[in-house]
Amino acid sequence: MATAGGGGKSLDLPVVDLASSDLGSAAEFIRKACVEYGFFYVVNHGVEEGLLEKVFAESRKFFEQPMEEKMALKRNSSHLGYTPCGADKLDASSKFKGDLNENFCVRPIGVEGSQNDANQWPSIERFPCWKETIKLYHATAKATGNRILSLIALSLNLNAEFFDCPIGFLRLLHYPGEVNESDDGNYGTSAHSDFGILTLLATDGTPGLQICREKDKHPQLWEDVHHIDGSTLHRVVAVGKERYSVAFFLDPDPDLVVQCLESCCSEECPPSQSVNTDAGRGRQQAASRGGGGRPEMAAGAGNRLDLPVVDLASPDLGAAAESVRKACVESGFFYVVNHGLEEGLLEKVFEESRRFFELPMEEKMALLRNSNHRGYTPPYAEKLDPSSKFEGDLKESFYIGAIGDESLQDDANQYPSEEHLPSWKETFKLCHATALDTSKRILSLIALSLDLEAEFFENIGAFSCPSAALRLLHYPGEVDDSDDGNYGASAHSDYGMITLLATDGTPGLQICREKDRHPQLWEDVHHIDGSTVHRVVAVGKERYSVAFFLDPNPDLVVKCLESCCSEICPPRFPPVKSARGGGGDAGEQQPEMAACAGNRLDLPVVELASPDLGAAAESVRKACVESGFFYVVNHGVEEGLLEKVFVESRRFFELPMEEKMALLRNSNHRGYTPPYAEKLDPSSKFEGDLKESFYIGPIGDEGLHNDANQWPSEVHLPSWKDTIKMYHATALATGKRILSLIALSLNLNTEFFENIGAFICPSAFLRLLHYPAEVDKSDDGNYGASAHSDYGMITLLATDGTPGLQICREKDRHPQLWEDVHHIDGALIVNIGDLLERSTVHRVVAVGKERYSVAFFLDPNPDLVVRCLESCSSETCPPSKPLSWPEPRLLCFDTWQSSSKNVNLQILFPKHAEEQLYMFKQGIYTSSVTV
Repeated sequence: MATAGGGGKSLDLPVVDLASSDLGSAAEFIRKACVEYGFFYVVNHGVEEGLLEKVFAESRKFFEQPMEEKMALKRNSSHLGYTPCGADKLDASSKFKGDLNENFCVRPIGVEGSQNDANQWPSIERFPCWKETIKLYHATAKATGNRILSLIALSLNLNAEFFDCPIGFLRLLHYPGEVNESDDGNYGTSAHSDFGILTLLATDGTPGLQICREKDKHPQLWEDVHHIDGSTLHRVVAVGKERYSVAFFLDPDPDLVVQCLESCCSEECPPSQSVNTDAGRGRQQAASRGGGGRPEMAAGAGNRLDLPVVDLASPDLGAAAESVRKACVESGFFYVVNHGLEEGLLEKVFEESRRFFELPMEEKMALLRNSNHRGYTPPYAEKLDPSSKFEGDLKESFYIGAIGDESLQDDANQYPSEEHLPSWKETFKLCHATALDTSKRILSLIALSLDLEAEFFENIGAFSCPSAALRLLHYPGEVDDSDDGNYGASAHSDYGMITLLATDGTPGLQICREKDRHPQLWEDVHHIDGSTVHRVVAVGKERYSVAFFLDPNPDLVVKCLESCCSEICPPRFPPVKSARGGGGDAGEQQPEMAACAGNRLDLPVVELASPDLGAAAESVRKACVESGFFYVVNHGVEEGLLEKVFVESRRFFELPMEEKMALLRNSNHRGYTPPYAEKLDPSSKFEGDLKESFYIGPIGDEGLHNDANQWPSEVHLPSWKDTIKMYHATALATGKRILSLIALSLNLNTEFFENIGAFICPSAFLRLLHYPAEVDKSDDGNYGASAHSDYGMITLLATDGTPGLQICREKDRHPQLWEDVHHIDGALIVNIGDLLERSTVHRVVAVGKERYSVAFFLDPNPDLVVRCLESCSSETCPPSKPLSWPEPRLLCFDTWQSSSKNVNLQILFPKHAEEQLYMFKQGIYTSSVTV
């Protein structure tokens, strides 16, 4: 809870004159402000009024552009460029999707070696003065910031030149004038503190900035900071009418280590941990994108790890096995020499690798990694460490899977044209075969180190069609400044049994032997001529390496050796199949299988007009228990109405982006959601799902805030509103009929849901969805809608016939099996949601063809309570605590994923009803029906 300071009542902040000759007095003013508020004004700061006017004029010109043109400069991985309204949320506890501002960020300018081209600039043709105006303001603000820091140093009894700050970030901000009523209570910029040393803020005079001096006091007191003509102040949280501001963030040199002044700490008040300033800035920038980080230490360059060197040709197998055992226990890494990979072959391998990676990007992208994970992966397309603040790792790579066995679909591999690279295929086939033989010899030593027979792995079938993958890797020589701190391959562990790594001698590989220690210690693994090591995290100058991953037969069941477990130390995991899942990345450690295309699931087709309600209810019951999905026909939605809905849906999604963004989804979750704005599966490596959508909430009931819905202009889409309203009403009636059958399937009265009040003002949402036809190659492997389950009671789905929907009936099985749900003309697809407990995870895959669908979510009255049927609970399976509907509903909608999976939600019931609703659960019996 917070209270705002009185309107027009200005905080008594010091005003510092930067041109004053009395530096001691100015420094004292600053000291007082820093202690009491953390804020102050400065005047005579050196930023001319004419320059500020130009900056605001250019800022307005940019933000007044059509959304499509602004989005062409969308913020990149270096956090430079345009960020649309709602994309940032500085206060993670805010109930809103994002803050109300849109902004544009410009990085340091004019610093040697900074590669200024990481910045994005509007077209000179349209904005001839934009770049030069912003560059001039950046330089002037930086000079002003340095003068202020001199006074801060003096206020701490330090030399005026104590600080050295070459880094400055400029952010143009625009806060909208008209705020949707659904955003009532939202902020232009939600509560936060700034990361760096100081911030200079110029405003256009519009109020809105507030500060809270005691954040731990409750209720919090928020006070207004008013505008003073000619002044610059240094932090903002803004709301209100249309408002422009320009923020300049001044941070120290990225290599500077920040630590507490001796004069500011003591035994009673010890210093905080020292930190590198660039890492800190990165953490804050990642905050709005969900990133994070932990401090780490890197071993000094040239400090060679004392790893064992194992001679594979040694006659003393016992000694070699002991060296391997020691290495596996202590570090998980070792070198091998005399390994059978001839020097001449390795030279050929690196030469062919260079030739491929030197090809034009267009030719490499023609061999983009396929669904079997064979082929080319461009830079930034993979991020092995999901906590990394960067878009992706720096490396590019090429995967070659198992070779020479038809049962492993050798043709799944992709090879460059023999016309351009005539020796490429044969060289790598020979390397693959030789590396496989070497790996088997190493695994024989590993077996011996465990007091097993040397042929142990062969005898158990690990080498029968093993998953042996070869990966060529290229790490760039020149790294953009915006990637400072990024990795060639970020922190990870490898998935399978062993990895052999050959390098070109360029350093970069580091290992962390104690990953749970903080700060982490990373140590260099150096190159030894003629040796192979088995894992890499790479940075540095241009670098090539070749990794060979040897995993067992995918059908082999992996379990703990009896000699490695006991009652005191039981196995950590149950037996599991070893399948990697198509030879995927090291980071993809939960493999899955997709059903063969065309394999139709045997889902029941329920006839809603059938006079035999008992048979229909039995089909529904079976579907709810076995898969959570079924079809309905003769459902009452006329074919002509469905055709109209799809026509209107297409018309809307074909509108220019600017017109769609004008109806951006509000806090009541009505309106338009652009592509990539949602990610239903939080574990997805992609920024967001491919789909775009439009939500329409409950219609025709004033108590449900009907005016929260947003509608396209009738000038452009005259029939849109009436068509959608008609479909909403018809789908609601169909949903009620389906729930009547669900009631019957549980030996309840057909009017059960109606009698308990579930249909009094139900939460009925309609969602129009559009999946693109052409998917960018960088989105290879992304989903139209990633894996999720639906939150509420039931969902009715109409599709345009384009395939893509898949379900996973056993989400906890690994590898997961995904099966296609095919289109049936005239049928609606129905699935039950989390509130009926037996929900099923599903997704929409990209099939290379444009796809439209219409989903109708039917949930109960918002005043109902979630509780279990008496027939579905017992002493051995007690019911969970009843939950009210609005609380979990907000949780789900705020996170835009099936958060209810993490809460034991059950179906809703009115507080006054004696009956209790049910959950579909396997293994719990009612009087006559298994549910």
